[in-house]
Amino acid sequence: LVSHRVVYKGSTMGAWIVSAGLFAALLGQSEPDATATKEAIADAVAALGSPQFSARRRASQFLWEQGLAAEPALKQAAESTDREVRLRVQRILNDFQYGILPGVPVDIVAMIRQFRDAPPDQQLPALQRLADRDRFEEIQRLIRLEPDAQLRRQLLVYLMQIPRAVERFDPD
Repeated sequence: LVSHRVVYKGSTMGAWIVSAGLFAALLGQSEPDATATKEAIADAVAALGSPQFSARRRASQFLWEQGLAAEPALKQAAESTDREVRLRVQRILNDFQYGILPGVPVDIVAMIRQFRDAPPDQQLPALQRLADRDRFEEIQRLIRLEPDAQLRRQLLVYLMQIPRAVERFDPD
């Protein structure tokens, strides 16, 4: 703690007293204030339309870092008349839909994005890498989200050839 002196009505009080009081106040706030979080999320949503690129980028990153707690505000912002806001919001919501959330390892995020963003003929390698890592929940989500029914069947056939996948696959 930094040592400062505070003058209070002519007397000098050691900074350790002030620091101890602040420390005690912080201990009492072990869980984040839901109202403050909602306000921060609302501020970040508003900043998505900022004329400054860096502010928009920081706001996007902050909203993604809030994870599913930001989802309701993002869904509202998806109706914005500002094209930039809509694009940024849709990008974040798309990540959430595919399971790209805070806490997911970076290499797994890269595999999910590779699958999601690749042309159909290049999706299987990403799926294979996920299977090698036993990431069957992610694979299940990716298969469910695949809009092409024929490709979805091909991916399921591939997946059912992996004994570990058959053991862990949950059709619900």
